[in-house]
Amino acid sequence: MATEPRSIRWVSRVMSACDTCKRRKLKCSGEQPCERCYAGNVICTYGSTSARIKPLDYIRHLESRVADLEAQLAGLAPRNNDHARTSVGLSEATVPASSSKPLPGAVDAIDTLIGPMDDLLSTFDGSETYHGAFASLNVLRIVRDKCDSLANIMAPLSSGQILAEAFSKDTAPFPSEQAMSLTADLPELAECQRLCYVAIEEALPCHECIDRETFFARLVRVHAKSRDELDPRDRAFLALVFALLGFAKRYGADEQSTAEAYPKRDAILQGLDILRAIIYQALFLASNCMLSKAYTRLSIGVATALRIGLHVSGPSLGPGLQLPAEHMFRRRQVFSLLYAIDSYIASTLGVPKLFNQVDPDQILPLRDENFKDHGISFARQNPHTPEAETLVGCQMMAIMGEIHTRRNPFGKGMALNSNSRTYKLTSQDIASLNAQLTEWYNSLPPVDQVPTVKRALHAQLAIRHSYAATQMALHRPFLHHLTRKAGDHDFCMEGYTYGSQCITAAMQTIW
Repeated sequence: MATEPRSIRWVSRVMSACDTCKRRKLKCSGEQPCERCYAGNVICTYGSTSARIKPLDYIRHLESRVADLEAQLAGLAPRNNDHARTSVGLSEATVPASSSKPLPGAVDAIDTLIGPMDDLLSTFDGSETYHGAFASLNVLRIVRDKCDSLANIMAPLSSGQILAEAFSKDTAPFPSEQAMSLTADLPELAECQRLCYVAIEEALPCHECIDRETFFARLVRVHAKSRDELDPRDRAFLALVFALLGFAKRYGADEQSTAEAYPKRDAILQGLDILRAIIYQALFLASNCMLSKAYTRLSIGVATALRIGLHVSGPSLGPGLQLPAEHMFRRRQVFSLLYAIDSYIASTLGVPKLFNQVDPDQILPLRDENFKDHGISFARQNPHTPEAETLVGCQMMAIMGEIHTRRNPFGKGMALNSNSRTYKLTSQDIASLNAQLTEWYNSLPPVDQVPTVKRALHAQLAIRHSYAATQMALHRPFLHHLTRKAGDHDFCMEGYTYGSQCITAAMQTIW
């Protein structure tokens, strides 16, 4: 029995979009009016030349609608937007009945910075996008208004006047500007001129941003004034003068005595802050399983540490000059953390260590009075303090670094076979490293003496986990050798012992 074919409804394809969607490069439904124009109360036109040449008026219309909605939410009368309605050809049915002029003082200070050509707001699809030079200010304004409405505060938290003043090109003083008292006096006029000349001509030779004749002429006038006679413009100029004086002090050295050592000292002090920031970056990347990126950051830190001489215990500052003991301890702390991170990442990734020849006194974060027994007595006196826990962790990372150095194919501790790329580790090397691990583990406080504090428990758990990880790093090559060469007639049976120790350490870590 034959059946009639089912009739399929033919849907015509849309060959073109409306003028508004074309201008904004959005997907159009192709209807009259389209969905976006209907939702935005905009006249939908197709092929109209006049509708395509006025994107600025359309943007003004959108901004006026957003302003009306904000005014309605704030309980204010919306502003008059007759010009925007006329320019985009809105129908009279869509004109809000409550349109009126804005109330005095209702204009936000940030609004004075955001013009109609700076932003574009799209809310047809439920999203808000901003474009232009001051789009971020628009976002800040809306976020601030949302916070004000959530806090149920009638007056806004901030009018944005200070932010608007920061972008103003006028140099006149603002009412909100608070004059701060000067905490330092300028040197003599001749010294100011000399230091500013050093900063402009030597420290900043490629930055042609200062009119020298105008600058030095004004420096003479401002230097002759007292503190009470300074106006806001003079204070703004003094900020530039003090900045140039700082540049000159850091760049050039005084010609008297041994002042050439002070720039080195300043560089060392500044380098410690840089290294601390690099350590935080490397630890963050390593904790988020981005070891390769952490290794890249670490290489930058190692280069900085070597440049400022952090790998030696006594940096050379000049004849008769040396750093204080407290600063020497801070240098040792930073370097020991860098060395520990280098040992851990190099052992995990299987790459060469970045630190090779360093001063042994710099590996452990100890003060000079605790060097007699390598910090053992210090760790036993206060075993559950962050300083002692860091010291114990650095000791373990030093052992792991030695293990990795002996397995480094490019190091002197590697005995390569002549016929293959394998290497040999003697029983004496394994016994020596095992003895160091055993001595380190026996120096830890007993488990029953650990205080029931969350931080102390976590620290001791991490320390013992590092012990198991170091054991696995030491015996892992023998486990690989056992799985590959167990059938050879010349296989050494000690490989079974060392391979089983790796499995035991792994089980301890899991349990």
